[in-house]
Order: sequence, then C-alpha cells, then structure tokens
Amino acid sequence: MNKITLDEYSVVIEQRNKIAGAYAKFEFNEAGLRYTFKDKTTEFSHSVACSCIDFDDYEKNVMDDKSHLNMGGIWFVIGLFYMYMYPKDLIFGGFFAILGLLLLTYYYLTRYNVTKLNSEGSNVIILQDDNYEKIVEEIKKAADRETYMIKKIVEANKDEIADKSI
Repeated sequence: MNKITLDEYSVVIEQRNKIAGAYAKFEFNEAGLRYTFKDKTTEFSHSVACSCIDFDDYEKNVMDDKSHLNMGGIWFVIGLFYMYMYPKDLIFGGFFAILGLLLLTYYYLTRYNVTKLNSEGSNVIILQDDNYEKIVEEIKKAADRETYMIKKIVEANKDEIADKSI
C-alpha cells in the first residue's frame, strides 16, 4: 500500500482593526485552517477544512455596537431639547449635546465591515481590509490542495476500498 504524506505547509495571516478592537488570525497548515476571531464581545477559535468553506453562500455585514448609536442619539436630542427649552442655561444642554456627538463619532469610527463564509459547524469571519483578498486566495488554494490530496489517497487505496465494499 502506498503511503501518501502531505508536504510541510504553513501560512499565517493576521488582521487587526485597532480602533474597533477586532482581531482575526488565519493559520493554514496541512490539516486545514485554524481560525481565531476576537472583538469586544466575542472570542472563539476553531479548525475548519478549507474544502468545506462555501464561497457561494456568504454574507457581507457591518459589525458595530448599537448601544453607542442609541445613547449618543438620545443624549444629543436631550441636549438640544434642553438648550431650546432653557436658552439661558446653554452649558448644561451643550454638555449633553457634545457628549452625544462624541458617542455618535465613536460609533462611526468603531464600525467595521466583515464577510461571513459558511462552513461545517461555524462561520469564518474575514475582516474587509488590505489582507482580505490574500486570505480568500489562500483559502481557495488550501481547498484545492485538500481536494487533490483526497483524490490521491482514494486512488492509492481504491483496491482496498473495493475489497471492503464487497
């Protein structure tokens, strides 16, 4: 029986969005993809076979924290309302309006775009930055490599497989 071995293969690509605090790490090796994602609310890591990632079924999303949008909007409106109702006390109303504007600005600065690719068991989230195309290309290359190795293994063991099926 022929023994099929994989060549040594390892690529690591990291993505960071410093303002939003998002981090993704892609470790490609002969076993597939080891994927780690972390942001302010979520942290997970899992292994995926690249050939199981579905490029036809994906979502492009904006990741954000709506609480900053809601609180910023509410405080801004309260500040404007207070300044309108009590024009002699602009400092108090101005404080709330400025605080609301700061929260709205923070909300818009910390939003980031991602692509979610479906795979067996979980999603693979790719930040849309300078490394986006490189990561997609590497996933496709790894999937082709896995498919090629599976075909080689099946070819090498087809007699044994046929004997077991009889």
